[in-house]
Amino acid sequence: MKNKIGQHLIIGLKGTTLTPEESKFIVENNIGGVILFDRNAESPEQLRQLCLDVQNLRHKLPDKQPLFISIDMEGGRV
Repeated sequence: MKNKIGQHLIIGLKGTTLTPEESKFIVENNIGGVILFDRNAESPEQLRQLCLDVQNLRHKLPDKQPLFISIDMEGGRV
């Protein structure tokens, strides 16, 4: 049941890189995705790497499904 609930959750990340604590939380709780904010973006290459790091966690998840990645825009540049 916990795994099914986690699939419906999207969490925010603290910074521009995926921390070991965030990775562990995503895997242990089978989190379905992340939302990115301006605090998560420095450059296109850094943002690309962050998205790759998030997606690479899927290999550690029970169902191996890709994570959903969303971005907050609110009309401003992110």
